[in-house]
Amino acid sequence: MLPVAPLFWLLGLLAMSSGLALRVWAGRALGPFYTPTLKVVLGQPVIESGPYWLVRHPGYLATILLWVGFGLVFANWLATLAVAALVAAAFALRIQAEESLLLASFGSEYHRYMSRTWRLLPGLY
Repeated sequence: MLPVAPLFWLLGLLAMSSGLALRVWAGRALGPFYTPTLKVVLGQPVIESGPYWLVRHPGYLATILLWVGFGLVFANWLATLAVAALVAAAFALRIQAEESLLLASFGSEYHRYMSRTWRLLPGLY
């Protein structure tokens, strides 16, 4: 059995590795439609491939995984919880703004997509 600190270190590395892989996968699925700002490009479709078949915001989930993993690697519960809460709160606001934009741009097509996918965590949110 692993001592507690090495177990957190391994879990942290797994979370960080998963976050990086998810971020790359999400970026590749978006292709030329990835932008760091909230905007829709003329002719842009609703992306439903890659990780977008299950969650609407895999890039945000990836960032949360990276930061939680970072906290676990250093076995600092306070930092892990604080960063996770702050990042999640910031992304909750950004997700509201992004989904409002996407609904205004894509209408019923995006509403249909929303009805069959989760925002970040399948089964929870």
